[in-house]
Amino acid sequence: MGIGDWELVIGNWGLVIGLINREPQITNHKPQIANDKSQITNHKP
Repeated sequence: MGIGDWELVIGNWGLVIGLINREPQITNHKPQIANDKSQITNHKP
């Protein structure tokens, strides 16, 4: 494995740990994400 491969592995673990830590926040923000989607659809020409 090259240095770049190790950076990808470490980065992926960081994302996994971050997702585990942020799971409650993500679930709480789902209504806001739904609201953003409706705004995006409203702005379509």
